[in-house]
Amino acid sequence: MKKITTISIFILMLFALVNCSKTKYQVTFVVNDDSETVIVKKVKSGATLSDFDFDYIKKTYLFDYWLNEKTNLKFDFKKPIEEDLTIIGVWKEDGIRRGTFGREYPSYYEKDVPLIEDAHVVYINLDGFARYYYDEALSRDENNLPTLRSILAEGVFFQDFRTTAPSVTNPVQNMIISGATSAITKNVYRYYDRNTNVVIQQARENAAETIVDRVVDADLSIASVSFYLAESRLTSNDPRKLYIPPDTTNPKVVARGT
Repeated sequence: MKKITTISIFILMLFALVNCSKTKYQVTFVVNDDSETVIVKKVKSGATLSDFDFDYIKKTYLFDYWLNEKTNLKFDFKKPIEEDLTIIGVWKEDGIRRGTFGREYPSYYEKDVPLIEDAHVVYINLDGFARYYYDEALSRDENNLPTLRSILAEGVFFQDFRTTAPSVTNPVQNMIISGATSAITKNVYRYYDRNTNVVIQQARENAAETIVDRVVDADLSIASVSFYLAESRLTSNDPRKLYIPPDTTNPKVVARGT
């Protein structure tokens, strides 16, 4: 009887060991990519996982490492699996400087390296000068607007350029100097606030960085003649950031009349 009991215990222990060796744990990899991919792997107790490559995408990011959600530490693929685990993909910014809506700058662009040495940016804005004014002037005489035509000949003329917001000075001017739409500058001229039941009239607000901000912060020289959106960052006495208001006493201005 004792012999039978010993054999039974031995069989039960062997059975338990066999079952233990067959135990599998679930390791869930939450890739954290743009497609919200999840990878599930079954692993035998005490076994390890092999690291793996994948082609999943997280826009503007590069994959960095796997994080063990339970320990909040980097997942060790060499460590035996003894429980169910959730592993989170950790990404890092790819370091590529982008413009509005994540568009990459050209391949030849290097941050803080000028494309042209001793270059100048000249921004001339004829506020309220509609395209049809230009067409009308040339229809009357093709020699009209010689200066404007000369400038156009050196650049690009957009035949069908349209705004993403009403053609009102403040929002459109801000879009131009920020290189972004009103979705980024947050200036749409006028809007209705549902929470306060009030119509808000905007002025010069701009939530985005402007070319004026970038130039001043980089300590580059800048001068503006009556471009009012540059006025807040410029001065009347610093020649490296000079704001020049209209001078109604200038003889040429007086001679031109009202």
